[in-house]
Amino acid sequence: MMIKKKNDIEYELFIILLLLFQGITAVVSTSLTGMMALLIMALSAYYCFIANSKYLLPRALKLLSSLIVIFIIYGSVLILSGKGLIVKETGDPMPSRKYLVDLMLSLLPIFPFYIFTKRGFITEKTMQRLFFVFFAIAVVSYIKARTIGLERALETNQYATDVTNNSGYVILSLLPFLVFLDRRPLVRYTMLALITILVLYAIKRGAILILALCLMFYLPLVLKKSAKLVRVVTIIVIGVVGVYAYNYILDFVESNTYFATRLELMQEGDLQARSGIWTGILLAFLDANPFQMLFGRGAWATLEVSTNLAHNDWLEILTNQGLVGIYIFASFWYTFFQAWRKSKKNTTLYTLLGLLFITHFTRTFFSMSISAMPIYATCLIGYAFACYSNMLQTERTIKIGETVNEQQTHAHVGIAQ
Repeated sequence: MMIKKKNDIEYELFIILLLLFQGITAVVSTSLTGMMALLIMALSAYYCFIANSKYLLPRALKLLSSLIVIFIIYGSVLILSGKGLIVKETGDPMPSRKYLVDLMLSLLPIFPFYIFTKRGFITEKTMQRLFFVFFAIAVVSYIKARTIGLERALETNQYATDVTNNSGYVILSLLPFLVFLDRRPLVRYTMLALITILVLYAIKRGAILILALCLMFYLPLVLKKSAKLVRVVTIIVIGVVGVYAYNYILDFVESNTYFATRLELMQEGDLQARSGIWTGILLAFLDANPFQMLFGRGAWATLEVSTNLAHNDWLEILTNQGLVGIYIFASFWYTFFQAWRKSKKNTTLYTLLGLLFITHFTRTFFSMSISAMPIYATCLIGYAFACYSNMLQTERTIKIGETVNEQQTHAHVGIAQ
């Protein structure tokens, strides 16, 4: 009988807890899911500490750890201050603890996935299995969000076609999983089609824009490494499906004035109320004293200087953590980009990091992405950087071996002479 090691049990318990949490919250939120969220954060914080103390982390994850520490400090100060914050635009109260909980639940789970991948528990096959489970949970969550949106539309006398669905971003975060389906092209294209349809049907302009950018990056790479016959068949299928999708979208836009209006506004660069919020936040920054410019006004300070949160990670961090926060945040994305570019020799990793960078970096400009990163995204980021770390380690080992061989060769030549 095989006895499981402690590390095996840690991994299995964490994954089970995570899947239970995702599955239950996709249907209903209760006090039980709240306790599960706290447990996930506590375990993830532990693995974050382990990762930073016992592993040679890629620079991007070191910078992310620094951001997390800053968020913890600012979030704790907000909680201790006892401030009662309100979204002026809607009148909704914002519990002070929500700032810290959202950020920690969004960012910390990256580290357990990093460690479990480094330990060999998470492989490409594992990611394939997780993808289908995650997709099923995400679809249930998507349907729930759509249903709630329709109920609210009825209460406010809106048309059902006027309902947008923020779960479109959640579905979009599953797109990078397709890199693990290279050997199953039929399944890959089927899932790609389903993701595309769900994102379009969510009517979120930001999600649609990111989807388009991801497809422009992903599809040429897929076709490039396919056999000629497969490439020709794939292009024909994509062409047929593309024409059908184009005609479908045209019909949908013509019959849906709300969606048509949103697309027109996006083309014109009109972001509705967002531009007014962003202008107010920038003016508030210019009016700040030097200390506030450097270190910010504190967690969720945007609610004090504007009618709503920034819906832009850069402006949110600029207001809350100042130029220091912006510097670390920008450095994180720069090192993320560097990791992507350096991984070209590994096609799967290169594609994965590219899709992750395009998806989440682009989203920072028109959404509160850093505090609302789906667990599917954190899973992928942790896995990708663990693979990147392994790649760097292999390269270092090869260089050391080459150096030793050169030294030995020179030594033998010297003796021979």
